[in-house]
Amino acid sequence: MKMSLKRQKLNSMSIEQSLAFEVKQRFCYIELEKWKHYLCNKRTIEEVEAAIAATTSIIVEIQNLENKIYNENIPEYDDPLI
Repeated sequence: MKMSLKRQKLNSMSIEQSLAFEVKQRFCYIELEKWKHYLCNKRTIEEVEAAIAATTSIIVEIQNLENKIYNENIPEYDDPLI
């Protein structure tokens, strides 16, 4: 079954978007590593609390990106009505 031009365009946009999500996800992992190394040194309670908040935020962002990447790569079902 041939894909329509519109559907092909949507698929190529999804690939680009998926790659952008993967790049952002990789960036988040790098930032998370920086925070881990930051916490290896002696810190005040306030600094530790700020680092925990930042790492939690990064982890949530990574999970959101993983969901987006998964959703972008779900194969579309052949729908004869489209």
